[in-house]
Amino acid sequence: MPQEKQILVINCGSSSIKISLFSANKTSPLARLWEGHLKGIFSSTPSLETGIEQKKTTSLAPCNSYRDAILSILEHLEADHFSLSSICGVGHRVVHGGKQFTKSTLLTDSVLKELQAISSLAPLHNPPSLEGISTAKELFSDILPQIAVFDTAFHAQFPPYVALYPIPLELAERYQIKRYGFHGISHEYLWGKYAEAHPEKKKTGKVITLHLGSGCSLAAIRGGTSVDTTMGFTPLDGLMMSTRSGGIDPAIVAFLSEKEKKSPSEIIAILNHQSGLLGISGKTGNMQLLLSFVQSDERAKLAIDMFLHNLLKAAGAFITILGSIDAFIFSGGIGENSPLIRSSFLKALSWLDIFLDEPKNEQCTCLNFREMRMITTEASAIKAFVVATDENKAIAEEVKAYSLNLLL
Repeated sequence: MPQEKQILVINCGSSSIKISLFSANKTSPLARLWEGHLKGIFSSTPSLETGIEQKKTTSLAPCNSYRDAILSILEHLEADHFSLSSICGVGHRVVHGGKQFTKSTLLTDSVLKELQAISSLAPLHNPPSLEGISTAKELFSDILPQIAVFDTAFHAQFPPYVALYPIPLELAERYQIKRYGFHGISHEYLWGKYAEAHPEKKKTGKVITLHLGSGCSLAAIRGGTSVDTTMGFTPLDGLMMSTRSGGIDPAIVAFLSEKEKKSPSEIIAILNHQSGLLGISGKTGNMQLLLSFVQSDERAKLAIDMFLHNLLKAAGAFITILGSIDAFIFSGGIGENSPLIRSSFLKALSWLDIFLDEPKNEQCTCLNFREMRMITTEASAIKAFVVATDENKAIAEEVKAYSLNLLL
């Protein structure tokens, strides 16, 4: 009997790696076989969570590189009786595709050179992806297709009046400065889940998707097309996030650079890693922990109030741009697991005749992959859903589309 073909997905983040293995053939939907999530890649105590429903956590030795981390995860995959020889394609999440890459792309040597050339557009995010690609190239035959799936691709069709910043056009064109938008793989997946459940809305539906985790962004989607999103030239723009400031007056960078005697790049590092929920609370960027402090800690309350205000301001703008909306769709670590954030947000918009189903909202945490639940009542004029986003499955679907000739 021929060996079952499989697709491997490598999703390198700034401090973690998620690797998934899917069974794949021409006639059946993808089926997730194995999942590994390495957290705290460069910390002194990294951990690896493996399994799909019954999860197991293993402490690991410190990792010196993404290559070492990926090899460690794959050792555990093989220890769970899966073979790398069954893999017919590999998918990689790449955060920034620049102007060049507006759809999923086969990773050839020339494509890799182009990706390396635009790494300066996302210095915190693209290098880990490139290291993951390099490691996979080392492990697998050149015949094996490896596909880059870009977080920016879903937003690539913005018209100029949405995409451009009001800076001299010559500078924008010279340095590829525009609003690229990010989290596109997740936003597109969330729309797909909504359209699958509401086929009558596939061409005309208007939704706002809320990807709320360590990084946060909203997208306004009409009929499956991204109309606008909160992130811009880099993932630092837009909403207040776990450790990122989100959008601020750009003059603050020059002001702090002068006052603190730091370079602009050092100030940007502060805005990326020491700001947001962490910077305001002074304690943590973890929303669940902040919510546990909120009754006794004024700074924790301030951080949460600011976070919600940012969400509401962005949602209000997107409702105006869309003209009306059918649904809000929450996802990400905060969106999926913080009933209080969801209820505070939706209650502030009750003037839109949104009626929250309190018990359903409270019970909606820790969803399984691909699960979707409605947390508003049937009478609600605008519905709200929570979806467990599945970026790795979306990436695997792209690999499958490229690899059909290799499948059983």
